[in-house]
Amino acid sequence: MHAEMEVITEAPRSRRQSGDRRSQHSIFYFNSKMLCGRRRAPRRVMERYYRGRAGYFIDVYRQEIGLLSVLLLLLSCADAFMTLQLLQLGAVEINPVMDRLIQENVQNFVSFKIALTALSVLILVRYSNFRIIGGIKVVNIMRAACVGYSLLFAYELVLFNALLPG
Repeated sequence: MHAEMEVITEAPRSRRQSGDRRSQHSIFYFNSKMLCGRRRAPRRVMERYYRGRAGYFIDVYRQEIGLLSVLLLLLSCADAFMTLQLLQLGAVEINPVMDRLIQENVQNFVSFKIALTALSVLILVRYSNFRIIGGIKVVNIMRAACVGYSLLFAYELVLFNALLPG
C-alpha cells in the first residue's frame, strides 16, 4: 500500500523540465533540417552561446561560407596538382607525411590531401558562427586559409617557371 501512495503522489514531469533538446549538437550532428532548413540566425539571445562558447549552429549558411568552402577545396586540388608537377621537374616534398604518401602511391597522396581538406572544411563550415581562441571568428580562419592557399599556389607557379627547362 505504501508503494501505491508513492505512485499516486508523484507528479508527472513537465516537458519543459526536461533538458534542452538542442544540446545534442556535435561535429557529426546532422538531420533533415540541415538540407532544407530555414534557421539563418539564432531565435533567442541565449542561443548565441552554445555550452558557454560564443557561437551558434544554423541550418542555412551565408553565401560567403559556401564560396570559401569551394575555394578551399579548389585550391587544395590545385596545390596537389602543382606539387606533382614540381616533383616531376626535380623539386622535393618537404612535408614528410606527404612525401611518404607520394613515394608509396600518388593516388593515395591526392586522395588523402583532398579528404583531409574536405573534412576540415566541413568542420569549419559547421562552426562558422563560432569564436575560438582569443575571440577569433571561425569564418576569419576560412578567409585566412584561402589567402594562405592562394599565396602557396602563387609560390608554386614561381617555382614551376624557375624549374622549367629552357
